Amino acid sequence: MSERVAIIGTTGIGRYHALWWFLEGAEVCAFVGTTEQSVADSAFALGELFPFAGRGYTQVEAMLEQERPSIVDVCSPAEFHFPHARAALESGASVFCEKPFVLGEDTGLKSSREQAMALGELAQSKGLRLAVCTQYAEAAPLLKGMLEAGGDAAPVTFFKGHLQAPFQERTPDPDRVWLDLAPHPLSVLTALCGKGEVDWDSLGVHFEGYTARALFTYHPQDRPPVECDIVTGNSRGDPSHIRFFQLNDRPFNVRLIPNHEGISEAEIETPGAVRREPDFLRLRIRNFLRGAMADTLDDSIHGLGIMLEILERSGELSV
Repeated sequence: MSERVAIIGTTGIGRYHALWWFLEGAEVCAFVGTTEQSVADSAFALGELFPFAGRGYTQVEAMLEQERPSIVDVCSPAEFHFPHARAALESGASVFCEKPFVLGEDTGLKSSREQAMALGELAQSKGLRLAVCTQYAEAAPLLKGMLEAGGDAAPVTFFKGHLQAPFQERTPDPDRVWLDLAPHPLSVLTALCGKGEVDWDSLGVHFEGYTARALFTYHPQDRPPVECDIVTGNSRGDPSHIRFFQLNDRPFNVRLIPNHEGISEAEIETPGAVRREPDFLRLRIRNFLRGAMADTLDDSIHGLGIMLEILERSGELSV
């Protein structure tokens, strides 16, 4: 029997989550919008993407009670992730949650970590799956494999992740940019190197306009230190998207391109090699269904803590 998936929030990225769930064999049974009009608009939009036959709701509780999904995909605004994920877990559904995972009061580190830990404990107590949609973590083993195939079998001691997306008429706000994009490169770092500690004395930041950048030394357990350079930004011209990673001396450029059926795939290019893989979001959903993700919930919570602590310290360090 296929998983029954309900999505909370389908006006943005949630629509594409729905497509990937469908293509991976799940039944998209329902979704939740904010108004009757948004529900009608989303139902039409989903029907344009795939043969959607589910129902739309304006109340999360009503959807959970009437549909009883086995998985809830939380794509609502970040400030609602905690209550929506908690309600889904309490109903008996596993949860796949968009990033950033949770944001407590005023994006505070302490309250966010407490919320994340509470959700993890709730999921564990009920024997349910809980994961964050930091899909670039699924690229980590692919990048490492390409690095080793290129002749570099040494531990990773330098890591760079640079993600840039169109600014979409938004005002300059480096904190927003960091919260939106930093979970991705940080998830690659933790998937590659495991849990570790940031040397906070090494931290340097540049948060200004449409750019948020952090440089620091990361000390994984039982591995050499890793010098890290995390860059996030919004672009106002070309290139509109940047998906760039560097492991030691080897650069990797990632592009999302359609295949012959018009389905998005990821192309990873490094000197001397090109690799084609499923879109990382599709791969993340596939591996969630299989229970074989590239990182763990503990990794996601750890990355959340690093991201928020850098944000807290940026006000004192940024120049």
